[in-house]
Amino acid sequence: MTWDTQRHATQPTIVHPELEHARKHVLLTYKEVSLSASEICNYKTAVRVLSDTTESEAARYLRLPGYAHRDISAENCLSDGKMGKVSNLEYARPYTESVGHDPRTGTPAFMAAEYLRGSYYLTARRFDSGALSMSDVVAQEMAKPQASGPFIKDPHRTRFNFYHDLESIFWIYVWFLHYKLPKKLMQSNPNLSSLNDSAQSLFLNVIAENRERSNLIFERDGAPALLDILTPIYTPEFRDLVRSVHVRAALALAYSSLEEADPVQGLWAKDDFKFNIYTVMKEVFDAMAAAMKVEADYEAEVLFFDLKREAST
Repeated sequence: MTWDTQRHATQPTIVHPELEHARKHVLLTYKEVSLSASEICNYKTAVRVLSDTTESEAARYLRLPGYAHRDISAENCLSDGKMGKVSNLEYARPYTESVGHDPRTGTPAFMAAEYLRGSYYLTARRFDSGALSMSDVVAQEMAKPQASGPFIKDPHRTRFNFYHDLESIFWIYVWFLHYKLPKKLMQSNPNLSSLNDSAQSLFLNVIAENRERSNLIFERDGAPALLDILTPIYTPEFRDLVRSVHVRAALALAYSSLEEADPVQGLWAKDDFKFNIYTVMKEVFDAMAAAMKVEADYEAEVLFFDLKREAST
């Protein structure tokens, strides 16, 4: 043992001859076993993935232990041919650690409307659901869309929460409706210009308020306006499946019910987020999959709209 100038004991270097060898270069190869939702071109497979993703969000991996994913997107929802899975937890974090000055993370095309906006849409006590369950609200919505009233500016910056992840799953479904069309269930020579315009307005590649997205979630005429664009494109066999966009009513009710609780600086307690909205959305996707009898009829054709253009300034 020797002593250095700082009077600290130093140990002699021990060399192990067996460790002295030439460096080896190793090449690892991987086999892809899953497809992302963005790569899937079959509606039945896609809605199964969304159903499983909803269940994963609710019960398996994230919601129960209190984590928010914060980047649910078509790229991060996978299918291995048997079940859907959630991937890419790069931005995942405990919900209670969310703060108002966090940088907004995720994929703009699939972000929740109020998260894009950066402040909350206050809709509490203006979504008239009475004593109806969420499932009944969706059924009522298909008959007569509900409104949540005008938006109110909330002074608190949006903190990412569990419902924002769930809304991202809804946007994947709407995104699929816009540029993956089932070839066998389309009208002959459909006019796609309105669909292109809708895609351009809903899926801007910019993190900023998007009123078209907000209207689809919260306003009375949001879903009917989208259905006016979608239904003329499809044959009657597919139109009932398209009408599932009315599940937006359950999301609006979930937000409204949440806002009846008292957040502390924009942060609600974990118990304020209810599981029934997850159940309703999964039931909607499961019903869609069950209605698709012949899977081959739901093969989709990809439309190459310019969905990633920047917002005009």
